[in-house]
Amino acid sequence: MKVLIGYMIDGRNSGIDKYLLRVLGVLQGAGIQATVLTGGHNAALAGILRPYGAELQEVPSLQHPLGQYAAVKRLVIARHYDAAYFNISEPMNCVGAMAARHAGVPKVILHSHSTCQGETGSLNGKIKAVLNRLARPALYRYGDAFYACSAEAGQWLFPKAVLRSRDYRLLYNPVDVAEFAYQPACRERVRKALGLEDACVIGHIGNYQPAKNSSFLLDIAQSVRQYIPNAVLLSIGDGPERPAVEAAARGLPALRFLGIRDDVPELLQAMDFFVLPSRFEGLPVSAIEAQMAGLKVLLSDRVTREVQLSSYCQFLPIDSGEVWAKALKANWPYPRKDFRQERETVARFDLDKQKDAILAIFEQN
Repeated sequence: MKVLIGYMIDGRNSGIDKYLLRVLGVLQGAGIQATVLTGGHNAALAGILRPYGAELQEVPSLQHPLGQYAAVKRLVIARHYDAAYFNISEPMNCVGAMAARHAGVPKVILHSHSTCQGETGSLNGKIKAVLNRLARPALYRYGDAFYACSAEAGQWLFPKAVLRSRDYRLLYNPVDVAEFAYQPACRERVRKALGLEDACVIGHIGNYQPAKNSSFLLDIAQSVRQYIPNAVLLSIGDGPERPAVEAAARGLPALRFLGIRDDVPELLQAMDFFVLPSRFEGLPVSAIEAQMAGLKVLLSDRVTREVQLSSYCQFLPIDSGEVWAKALKANWPYPRKDFRQERETVARFDLDKQKDAILAIFEQN
């Protein structure tokens, strides 16, 4: 079986990319050959995909919809894929699915991974809003199966005709429980390497782009040491807003920037809290990973409650960093959880229990 999968960025800094790498692992185990679409040249991503036996195919980005449509259609006609699986955040991102449908792919799948349009206020945002309104009703014609990472993500992307159909279902973003489970020895080693043995380490993982509300980390960092004097906030990730946030953080000893990292499971062991003050999310994989690592997690109240695994997950408004600082103090210290002992509690996010559901995405009806 040959499948086409879109879209990946760099394999390192995106929740969708993390999800798709786990999907590729399941497909490889089932002997399914995958081709992954990306917009533009990315040799590093090709290297990341190599262990999964997946081929990378570069096509024009969604900023060039006609070029992408033509490239995907040519690829599909030449390769004769059995299924095409598109993971998107906005209705207007359906160009690849449209091309796959018109090229005759037997099964086209659309999967929603967001709950809101990323850009709104500018002229570009207004144009996007119009395009999204026009594209949304057409999605039912382009897909044979429809998935969402949360109920709100499905309601954002799909028209009511899809939501009411038997072809629509939820599929939560899975995590390897064993990979992220709490490991005291790893915690000590990583904290020592970072020079944070005696600190209260607050972690953040995310792209520096409007949805993630990255500048709110400054508000937390400015307040937290009033309540936890040895607090240090580690931010992992990169993106267009990072230079501005990093420049504004100069002189704030409580905030450190680590950039994109490939050792996220180990860094989570070193943390004491995880914070995610997003303006909106589909269903943040990073918040699931942090909870799997046994951390107490503070999330924006704009994040879906479907992400909550236990009382260790708390939701807060994003109008005051001091509120977050006080919440951190109120929860510190605490005993770390080990979800390996509670696999049924996290079953809907457990990769081992989701493998059949992932393979079912590509089965012919």
